[in-house]
Amino acid sequence: MVTQEQITFYKTIDYIANTHHETPLENFSGKAIPVNLFLMGISQILGKKQIIMGEPGFGKTTGAKIISSLFSRIPYDILDSCTIEGHPEVTQEKIVGRPHLGKLLKEGQEHVVWKAGLYLPTIIVDEFNRLPPSKQTLLLQGLDTGTWNYLDCTLRTGKKSVFLTMNHADNGNNTVLPPMLDRFHIVTEEQWHSSFGTLTALAMEGSKSQLECPQLTNEFFQQIQTGRADMEKLVGTIQRSYENQLTQRKIPFLSDTVITALRDGIKKQQVNVKANPALGIRAYEDTNLFWQCIDAEFNLSNQCGTRRRSDLVSTDSHDKAYASTQVKNALSKRAMRESIYDYSKAFSYLIGEPHVSIATMKFIASYCLAHRLEFTPDCVSEYKGKTRTKMESLYIAEQLLEGIFERYTKSIEPIKGEIAKIRNKDKDAIEKMKKDSTTFGDHPLLVDLKRAAKEPENPFYQQYLGQR
Repeated sequence: MVTQEQITFYKTIDYIANTHHETPLENFSGKAIPVNLFLMGISQILGKKQIIMGEPGFGKTTGAKIISSLFSRIPYDILDSCTIEGHPEVTQEKIVGRPHLGKLLKEGQEHVVWKAGLYLPTIIVDEFNRLPPSKQTLLLQGLDTGTWNYLDCTLRTGKKSVFLTMNHADNGNNTVLPPMLDRFHIVTEEQWHSSFGTLTALAMEGSKSQLECPQLTNEFFQQIQTGRADMEKLVGTIQRSYENQLTQRKIPFLSDTVITALRDGIKKQQVNVKANPALGIRAYEDTNLFWQCIDAEFNLSNQCGTRRRSDLVSTDSHDKAYASTQVKNALSKRAMRESIYDYSKAFSYLIGEPHVSIATMKFIASYCLAHRLEFTPDCVSEYKGKTRTKMESLYIAEQLLEGIFERYTKSIEPIKGEIAKIRNKDKDAIEKMKKDSTTFGDHPLLVDLKRAAKEPENPFYQQYLGQR
């Protein structure tokens, strides 16, 4: 059953798609979905961080501002003024804050005037990959944890939604630090998709003025300039005033109440359907097992134990059949839990699935991995020149996930009943796994299960803690 909060989400996305940000529909599971807008909306609802890739002039930053305006209830012109511009020569003062010279000279106190954008519910950084690595580190901690440092002062704003926009590789861009990439949960691409779309975009020119509120924007910055504003209270006041403006203009938006209800619905969305005893254990879909297969294939190595960026790509004959030999780096827990798992649940809930299907997780995982995976030259060469409609990294991620799914279907799905018993520490099933190398082959997940079965259950000191 579709909730009223889901309908509000659909209305807001539909308004954006038809009024401000023309976006292609993608067919998934028999449904036409504006995937990019859905994923941007999810990033807002869950307070996640997203990279938006694309050629210059295809609406990356504009799209981020529009969806942030209606999902966090901040006027478009405030977001526009507070966007951090990626520039090779940008200083920390332009990004984070500056000394309060008045207090320093009059009172001898070190005080910081923090940038207004740090207080907003969403942070937007334009053309991030124009920043050299040394400047990227200025943003790393703040974007990740919501803790900003300047001089000897610290501002804690808490974690919040972040959008980074980046152009595809050109002479003006720099390599983005791997730790920064890993802290971003998902990547999408804004691209040309038809001349009719270009015509529609032309008709939308100037529509963003509907989301601007010059009076509120002026009030916001005037209050900041006094140096006495309670920023948390000021942002709350602006949000409430903007909600009234949007309501008067009959523009849909997501209130705090709606976002809370959507978060609750996403949290309750099941990843697995409990087995029906009458049908047998194979009559259900174990999406968690597929999720574990992704984790095991990218992270386990017969040759090195676990995948490390510092290790050479494995030459082991068993490893060559799996995804770990297609990439140079490991896959973090952040990628598995905060990206693939959370976005799969959210997307599944918002498209009305009763539970997270394997098809949904496979689809979403490519957007969660495309920016994180560093493909080997052999892997890139294998897919070079193939016909595709998506950027290369997203396309290759899709192909690797398709291979993982095929191996799941062949090696894992037929024995998921036995694996369920092993999960429940069934001693007979564990002994069978140790002895039956035919049924329990060399798939990384099965290797991982066998390795776990050999490990001690408890550390030695538990005997002293009375927790045996």
